[in-house]
Amino acid sequence: MICQFADGETLFGPLDLAFDRQRCGLVGRNGVGKTQLLRLIAGLDQPGNGHVESHATVAYVAQQPEIAADTTLAQLLGYGEAFAALAR
Repeated sequence: MICQFADGETLFGPLDLAFDRQRCGLVGRNGVGKTQLLRLIAGLDQPGNGHVESHATVAYVAQQPEIAADTTLAQLLGYGEAFAALAR
């Protein structure tokens, strides 16, 4: 997989990774692509070239989540439908 900026500059790649079923840490300097790599693995973004293949459940918790302005706390916590049913 290759990941590039909009201007065509390569952030990282070519890259071929495999992870065992265990915890894994990702460390590096600011701006080297850690968050972008995690977003690719989680399926939130697509690589500029190549593909991401996953045979397991992947969870990603963003440092600064993208939440719509009209999202309620109940929706954010996953209770939106239950509270909506109570209101009926």
